[in-house]
Amino acid sequence: MSQLDKVKEKIAQLKYWLGVLLGAFVALSTWLFNNIKTADLWQIVIVCMLLSIFAIFIFKLDAKMTTQIERLEDV
Repeated sequence: MSQLDKVKEKIAQLKYWLGVLLGAFVALSTWLFNNIKTADLWQIVIVCMLLSIFAIFIFKLDAKMTTQIERLEDV
């Protein structure tokens, strides 16, 4: 497998996990907005912590994808 194909596969994997994280982020955000008045405080705190963690991972994945795309130009 050539170096170009390896970089493309890495980008494809990163795109997959970015989609998974974005889907989970949207689902948790929707749950939070729909249940904000009826949810217990501990549930809201856990969801907010998860949203923060997911946001961090989303930004890290985006930065890694950008790096891989720039690396693609060199190959």
